[in-house]
Parts: sequence; structure tokens; C-alpha cells
Amino acid sequence: MKTLSALALISASSFIAAHGLTAVTNPVGYITHSIAGAGTNPSASTYISPTLINSVEYAGNSTASPSGGKTVALPSGVPTGLNSSYVLEITSVTGEGWWSTVTSSTTSGITVTDNFPANLPANVNVAVKKHATITSFMGFNTPGLIPYNGLDNSDEVQFLDPIDQSVTAFVFVTASDWGDPDYPNGVWLNLTSGNPENNAIIEPGTSVRIKRVGAGALSFVSTGTVKTTKTQVDIYPGFNFVGVPKAALGTLGNLNFASQLYQYDGLSPNYDELQKVAANQSATPFAAIDDGGPMMWNIAAGDYANTEPFLEGTGLLLKRVGHPSSTITLEGSVVAP
Repeated sequence: MKTLSALALISASSFIAAHGLTAVTNPVGYITHSIAGAGTNPSASTYISPTLINSVEYAGNSTASPSGGKTVALPSGVPTGLNSSYVLEITSVTGEGWWSTVTSSTTSGITVTDNFPANLPANVNVAVKKHATITSFMGFNTPGLIPYNGLDNSDEVQFLDPIDQSVTAFVFVTASDWGDPDYPNGVWLNLTSGNPENNAIIEPGTSVRIKRVGAGALSFVSTGTVKTTKTQVDIYPGFNFVGVPKAALGTLGNLNFASQLYQYDGLSPNYDELQKVAANQSATPFAAIDDGGPMMWNIAAGDYANTEPFLEGTGLLLKRVGHPSSTITLEGSVVAP
């Protein structure tokens, strides 16, 4: 878990007692996220991700291989009524990190949106938990973003659809400005649709971009459960908002990017570029290279970058050029006993 500057283990029992939460089996903690201020610029961008996850509500082993379909058969006792607010993940070795949004459940099976991977064994381990949402991550404007008042001077939380490269902006509207008793805490408003979407999903392994028009920097704390399993991330041509699944300081090397990205050879423009955006809005480009094996490379500095730090709770841009979509699998956290 986390101190204000670095992740450190805290007692799950003390956290639960202090916050009145239901006990969970995985370590519980908190992360402090920093948001850059615009200063004298029109705006500033910061990429952040909900590294800490919701606790697992169901886990079990399949009674048959789910490959080739969208339903996994499980022993009786599965919660009924699971819906699209839940995500199912494979946690066993074969297929670890694969996930899909739940569509429905019975006492002996769970159906998801996507077909399960091929060649899975009969006894697949799966876990189900709530998706992260804009509200579970950022509360009702916990960071203190400038609320929306109908003008263009509000801060935005931006979601990217990497398939069509469209960006959807969310702004916070206070309860008094929204004026609806059904939303006593205010709403996260989708500026495209004009609808409140407090349950807008932040998909596993992704981040959101904070567009800050306020001059000063902000910070806020998110809480949750440490993810110890891998996370599969879909990468599409163009830009992708990638999040950090490690609940402690990681590096570009130990997150296993190098062996999974399309490599940079210094000549062709067709490669995957990771862009790390600093608080001063400078963007540093990184890529994978082959130097007797896959390595991360700082393109701007012309130097190795396996040890480049990747802070928990942050995100980055992954720009794919000249290659089709694929998936990469990022490592989870290692929690000492």
C-alpha cells in the first residue's frame, strides 16, 4: 500500500476499521495521485489510473474449458444477477490477465461479452469484481477539479476510445448546480451526450487524462485492493491510454513492455512509442529495441531505459504506428508475506 510519496504496506484490518469496510483477503491500501496545474498555460494534461482495484466478490474453478464460447461453467454458488458493472478475469497461469465484462450469471455459470481464449484447460481459475468507475476512482470530485457551470473554464476527465480514437470528456457538476434530488452528491456529466454517467467504466489496464485549466496543482487519494495478478491490455493503432497495474513503484523494464511492443530500429516510423508526460508537460518518448534481447530505450536521450520509473497510479500514452491491434500483458504487484 502507500505512504504519501511511495507505496508501503498497511494493515488491512486497521484500514477496514478506520473506514468501515467489509474485510477482503488481498492487501488494502491507498495511492496519492498528483494532477499538474496549468500555471500560465491554457491547460495541462496528466494521465492517472485506478491501480488499486475493487475486491473480488466471487472466485472459482471452471468445471469445463470455456474456450470457444462466452460462458464459463462453475460449481453451484455463483452469485446470480451479475451484470455489466462487473468484470471477470482469468487468474490461473494459462490465460492469466485476460478479462471481459460480465453480461449475466446463474448459480452455475457466468456469461461475458467476449469469447474466451482458445486452448484453456478445464479447471480455469476466474475471479469477478466490480469494474472501476469514474466515481469509485475519483469520488464525487475528490480531487477538487473546477466544476462545470455551463462555461468553458472547467477541468475535464477525458476517456479515450482507442478503436475510433475519439475522446469523451466528463466534467463534475455540483448537486446544487444539477438540482436533482436523485443526485445528492452531484454528477459526472458526459459532455458529448449531456447525460450524467457516474458509473462510466475505466477498463482494466487503462488510464484517464485530466485536463486541468486551473493554475494550481492538485492531489487526491484513491483506495482499494492491490492487484497481484497480471492485466491484459488491448492496444490499437493510434493512441492508447495505458495504466499502471503495479501498486508500487515499477519500471518500464519490470512491467514487461519491451518483449511485447513493436520495436524501434531508428529508421522505420512503424513502431510502438510510449510517451511519459511530466508535470511541466514535457513528453519523453520510449520504445523497445533489440540489443541482444528486448530492451527499453529512451529515444530522446539515446540511452537504455529499463530502469525508468513508472509511478503507481499514473498512466502514459502508447502510440502504435504501422501495426495492427494486439494485446499486451502487464505484471501485477508482488506482496511480501
